[in-house]
Amino acid sequence: MAVAAAKSFGASRIFVSDLEDVRLEAAVRMGATEAINIRHADPVERIKQLTDGLGVDTAWETAGNPKALQSALYSVRRGGKLAIVGSPPQDEIPLNVPFIADNEIDIYGIFRYANTYPSGIEFLASGTIDVRSLITDRYPLDRTQDAMERAIHNKSGSLKVMVYPNE
Repeated sequence: MAVAAAKSFGASRIFVSDLEDVRLEAAVRMGATEAINIRHADPVERIKQLTDGLGVDTAWETAGNPKALQSALYSVRRGGKLAIVGSPPQDEIPLNVPFIADNEIDIYGIFRYANTYPSGIEFLASGTIDVRSLITDRYPLDRTQDAMERAIHNKSGSLKVMVYPNE
């Protein structure tokens, strides 16, 4: 969804990185121009190659993974922006403050649900993206436990696991 949002706001080149091919494939369907599997390539190195060594204008870290946050930081160009959307499991993550200051990087903390529902509903209702393709697993209410187990243990096969209360 972050890819779809970036594209809808005019981003022309969108790079994504992840461990799971299913997520990378979905990102490409949503409009990503380059998908980097971090099992096979260093995302910072690849982004630098793709941008002639400059880095990206803006990086969004959405996973809440400390290593991903550090990679996102190092992929930003001088004078660029880093948006922290994902919440990491720990309170503190080491960041290279001299790198941030020397490269004049602006850092933004984003609480992903604040004041976004009206525009989110409008965006989804517009039909500009195929949201249904992101739903890989469907469960009736009486199988909620199975749905939760699937979401937790099938990261390589599931994107969005939905529980439908009326089925």
